[in-house]
Amino acid sequence: MSIYLQKVANLLQVLEEQEQQAIEQAANIIYQSIEQGGILQLFGCGHSQLIAQEAYYRAGGLVPAKAVCIEPLMLHKDAAISSENEKDLSHIEEYWSHFEFQSHDVLIVISTSEKNPIPIEIALRAKEKGIPVITLQSLAYCEQSSKHPTKKD
Repeated sequence: MSIYLQKVANLLQVLEEQEQQAIEQAANIIYQSIEQGGILQLFGCGHSQLIAQEAYYRAGGLVPAKAVCIEPLMLHKDAAISSENEKDLSHIEEYWSHFEFQSHDVLIVISTSEKNPIPIEIALRAKEKGIPVITLQSLAYCEQSSKHPTKKD
């Protein structure tokens, strides 16, 4: 147990050293959005959707937060199909209709790898609408290639 706890402590130290500026910048974007009447919208596929749900409708939590829940991209029906669907852009118009952005909203796209097409496409479309996009992802995947047709990640 002590080895595990030491590894966790080391990871938290790295996070504090390397990511503090990015976290502060993201917090400022969210703060500005909420101050202007916006909503923090959270989106993820598969297990990443669970993180989006964690921030939504919590007793004592942030009220202007909304998890964008798209059943074909969630685990509860069929995890394997969810995994396939996040790689298939042919459904994007149907999925896109679940997003209801207002001018002051901000979107957090949650994806471990940030390499699958659907999360990338959602982020690109939100940016096109002028919605600030924050990604929550593992930097360990940065060297892998994007699966989006544009190769953006």
